[in-house]
Amino acid sequence: MLTLIATVMLAANPPLDWQFPGMSGPDLQAAVRAAAGPLPRGHLFDEAAREAHLAEVRWTDALGCLADEAECADGRRAVFAALQLAGQVVAVATSQGAGHRVVLTLHGLESAEPQVYSGTGATLDEAAKAAYAALQGRVTLVLTLDPPDASIRLDGEAFGQGSGTYTVPPGDHDLTFEAPGRRTVKQPIRADAGDTLEIETVLPAAVGHLSLKVEPASATVFLDGAKWPDPGTARELSPGPHGLRIEAEGYETFTTEVTVKSGTVHDLNMKLRPEEPDWREALSRPHPDTRARPWTVRADLRLGSARDGEVGLALPNGGELVNQDNAIGTVGVGLSVGWRGEHLLVEGLGLSYAAGSAQTGATFENQSTGDIDALSQLTLRPLWVGARYPFWRIEPYALAGVGFVWETFDVDRPSGAQQVSDTRFLLGTELGVRYAFDDALSAGMGAVFDFLPGGRASAAFMVQVGYAIDLPEPWK
Repeated sequence: MLTLIATVMLAANPPLDWQFPGMSGPDLQAAVRAAAGPLPRGHLFDEAAREAHLAEVRWTDALGCLADEAECADGRRAVFAALQLAGQVVAVATSQGAGHRVVLTLHGLESAEPQVYSGTGATLDEAAKAAYAALQGRVTLVLTLDPPDASIRLDGEAFGQGSGTYTVPPGDHDLTFEAPGRRTVKQPIRADAGDTLEIETVLPAAVGHLSLKVEPASATVFLDGAKWPDPGTARELSPGPHGLRIEAEGYETFTTEVTVKSGTVHDLNMKLRPEEPDWREALSRPHPDTRARPWTVRADLRLGSARDGEVGLALPNGGELVNQDNAIGTVGVGLSVGWRGEHLLVEGLGLSYAAGSAQTGATFENQSTGDIDALSQLTLRPLWVGARYPFWRIEPYALAGVGFVWETFDVDRPSGAQQVSDTRFLLGTELGVRYAFDDALSAGMGAVFDFLPGGRASAAFMVQVGYAIDLPEPWK
């Protein structure tokens, strides 16, 4: 019977009359008209359509039992026949909780009993669409999608987008739901004419794949804080960042964040770095003892050489010591007080004494010759500044500055032995390395180079012992 009614309803002739009684009639009329789509033939939705139809009706041929005043078995059906109508649809809308319900009652020419079709929806338009589809013998789909703007395909063809009410022909169909960043979901449906199917579908997040090759192979891998037993096998992961930690005995722990992209296979290779040996780690940073106390006192023993060169000193008994012809070996001692920061080194007071004796040739005025029997040097370094770079307990350092040297020469010439002294300005530098036994005691070695006016120079190798102190509270 449904098939027969649908055939009559959709036929171009005779048409189907629509009535929208009640206060909600105009709104329902507009909703049904919108659900019907482009002007369908055979549907009289308004007064103008009915008048146009009646203008073409041939009354004398269609009055039937109404023409001879005979009693009609069904007056309504007799009127439909007389007006050449397939039937009449009475449309009524009611509110139903938060939604609407539309009921279409079809009084058909070919059916003794009225047929009722209904539809519900959140809005009047949705309810009208569902009821109209049921009247047509189509299947109504009420789709609730997550995300709500997912695209819909029906049997592989683009069909719609987003949650809402749709109509499809009865029978077997395949629905496909798609959305960016989500996995595609396919769902087969089967429905008879007039059925209403409510479908709720959640599209899960699209996934990526991650696999990991680790060296050494014995390493333990943690993914998002949980142990990953088989990282070599690709694993499905939701798109986005994931925490990765790799541990192995004897190797540095590696931690990173991997961003997984949907639909992408990430094959990663990781190689752990071996841990540094304890001694190498110790050497990589200064020992606290090298920074514990800032003030230092240092004593040293020196073996040096006073190099040859121009002297230019006037002798007490007349004449001039013009030149020292050969180098003179010296032995000396030194004492200094200084301050050390993290890398800065300051020697505020340095005093050293060195002496040497030898029959060393010398040149006097008028190119006369003689000997230098002995040489002594008392050196004052008022302020030398430099840098240090401690690692572990070892501290290389360098100093440079100015100073004054009081030199005394014992000379021997044919006119007799004489002694001559003078105080001279010098430039000097010191290079060395120390070892801190604890926060106070240290020892080391170094070399000092002093440059005097006239091109002469002296150099000394020294062995030193130092002691660090911390000033009493009132002196800080």
